[in-house]
Amino acid sequence: MTPFAATAAAVLAAGAAVLAASLGTPPWVPFGLAALALVLAGSVARTDHEGILDWYIPAGLRAVELGAICAAGIAAEVAWPVLYLLLTVIALYFYDLAAGLDKAASPVARRDLGLGWPVRSLIALAAAAVAVATAPVVATVVYGVLAVYVASVFVGAVVAGTVRASRAAAA
Repeated sequence: MTPFAATAAAVLAAGAAVLAASLGTPPWVPFGLAALALVLAGSVARTDHEGILDWYIPAGLRAVELGAICAAGIAAEVAWPVLYLLLTVIALYFYDLAAGLDKAASPVARRDLGLGWPVRSLIALAAAAVAVATAPVVATVVYGVLAVYVASVFVGAVVAGTVRASRAAAA
């Protein structure tokens, strides 16, 4: 499968996972579709994106991450404000990285601190699976902690980058 085709299939699987979760199917359906989406997306994440349509791949990978997290959150009955908060923080964090790379000025010196989309997605899926087996509050708490963590990395990087820039300007 070409990287673009695999990404497109992953996006469709993530969308199907969200739809399945919103229709109230048994939790294994959205979890399975989200896992399929992550496997497909993971298969192309490290490939060279040199095809004519491969510039869509980063956006597709982000759609897969957000879709998998959303589907798992809906299936596990994560509180809507917490789900929205996590999705928003991840979107802001990604935009900062993308804009910083575009301008060669990202303040995030250690990108690994943001955990990466596969790890964030797997944490969300695991928390949702545990919540389905126990209580919805488990996933809500984990989603909240993940949102606070990613926001802390983002804000910390912005503050550190601003301090570095002001010290460099003063020198």
